[in-house]
Amino acid sequence: MAMPKPNRTKLSSHRKVTKAKNFVNAQMQQRLQHAVAYHQRGQLKAAKALYEEILQVQPNCADALHLLGVIAAQVRQAHVAIDLIGQSIQINPINATYHNSLGNALRDLKRSEEALASFDRAIALHPKFAQAFSNRGNALQDLKRLEEALASYDRAIVLQPENAETHNNRGVLLKDLKGLEEALTSFDRAIALQPKYAEAYSNRGNALRDLMRLDEALANYDRAIALRPDYAEGYFNRGNALQDLKRLEEALTSYDHAIALQPDYAEAYLHKSYALLSFGNFEKGWKLHEWRWLKGERTAKRQLATDWDGQTKSNSLLVLPEQGVGDEIFYSSMLLDALPFTNTLTVPVDARLVALFERSFGPYGVRIVDRNSEISPHQHQIYMGSLGQHFRASVESFESARSPYLKACSDRRAMLRSQLTGSGNLICGLSWVSKNEKVGEKKSLSLNDLTPVLSDPGVQFVNLQYGDTSEEQAWLQKTAGVSLTNVDSVDNFKDLDGLAALIDVCDVVITVSNTTAHLAGALGKPVFVMLPYSSGLFWYWHQNRSDSPWYPTAKLFRQKTSGDWCGAIDDLKRALQQLMQS
Repeated sequence: MAMPKPNRTKLSSHRKVTKAKNFVNAQMQQRLQHAVAYHQRGQLKAAKALYEEILQVQPNCADALHLLGVIAAQVRQAHVAIDLIGQSIQINPINATYHNSLGNALRDLKRSEEALASFDRAIALHPKFAQAFSNRGNALQDLKRLEEALASYDRAIVLQPENAETHNNRGVLLKDLKGLEEALTSFDRAIALQPKYAEAYSNRGNALRDLMRLDEALANYDRAIALRPDYAEGYFNRGNALQDLKRLEEALTSYDHAIALQPDYAEAYLHKSYALLSFGNFEKGWKLHEWRWLKGERTAKRQLATDWDGQTKSNSLLVLPEQGVGDEIFYSSMLLDALPFTNTLTVPVDARLVALFERSFGPYGVRIVDRNSEISPHQHQIYMGSLGQHFRASVESFESARSPYLKACSDRRAMLRSQLTGSGNLICGLSWVSKNEKVGEKKSLSLNDLTPVLSDPGVQFVNLQYGDTSEEQAWLQKTAGVSLTNVDSVDNFKDLDGLAALIDVCDVVITVSNTTAHLAGALGKPVFVMLPYSSGLFWYWHQNRSDSPWYPTAKLFRQKTSGDWCGAIDDLKRALQQLMQS
């Protein structure tokens, strides 16, 4: 989703240029009007030359300084813009337009708190300044103060109901708030006001994609591109929709168009890598995966040592974690591959994984530490997600992969086994929800969905789901007469070593794509993984296969159409019955 677009300075307001403190003689006044005319027509070079000429004669012309700063912002020279607009404010501190423009330039540098202060100052000077309210909403959205942002957009619309950009930005926010139908209404209003508004069509496509109305989303992206053939983001969004539709070659072509138009488009490279990796093109996919560090939403890369090239013998190698706990478990499958290339191997991980990883990798000489602890100097470093380009660059490289690679605590396993005294012939662990903020809902099921599986009397189902599920379990008991076994001695969220032991007790695990799936696969337990059709399907579950090269004991059960779990649940029920009979 695009960042909300700023409402930039309306140059027409400068046809009557202020004359008071910054009086410009008649000749300079005329030159300023000519410069503004060039600026309005997009002839920035000519406008810039005239503004600079005016400033040679009148160095304190606040309007010329301000508009020269606006040009700097337009050509992505935000630091220059801030300096020039700041000078105009020093000369005329009560001009609301100047403060609004300064806020936009600050926001371009992601200095959102300062930007918000500038917009607030503009509004204090001009309480009915619709542009400033709209831009204030953008800054609040950057700061994740979403309800306040919505109120600011709504105020801007009251003051200036015909501003298409504000309606578009409001739609972007509503999409983030999961108000998808209302977001569509905002995008529709923006398009009605500005029928050739490419960004609004693209954002409308994003909302439709979240609603899994993929063909409609694709049509909106195509319309955006038709209106703006140089619109890189439109091609990027189109690629995402095509990937959801499993039209890989077309998706790759669309990403390539985006990259050709914007060669530093990190998200396009990254999503292209996901597409390649999901279809097993590991060599090309891993190389593009390195673009993840330039993607705006990701935490900046920590440079604690020289980057390791995957071949040099290192005296001390630091393998750094990234993303969440599930990813740390997943990528740790390659840790022992790096061991022959270093004298010492240190791996910081989430504190909840330290005990499990020490037991699993410590005997091989790997040093496991809490990722929040102070890290001593090392000769080389590499991030976990970069190990793949060196150790899983082909399908054949999986043949020598170690499995299982995690080891549960035998004492806790024995203790937990003694607590599971149900009458079922088979102990089946169960996890049905993903808490992923962006796509968790699309990866998750309800216990009601799983009733056809849970009603089998020959199975004892053990709750592996973290979080409070008591209400849902009570409802299941009331409506279907089915109870899950809850093990109170294990906190499924905080005690991952205990969860690993509990999983190891189970004969089989049924789970959606979450940490439980990675733990079960890494422990070598038979695990049945329920997967969405497209949106929410992470690349490492690949495409068009029922097994996993990463987890040899996993069987994958996929939605056959988007949002419909029925076919996958039928397949799962048959697989569970076959397991009971074996």
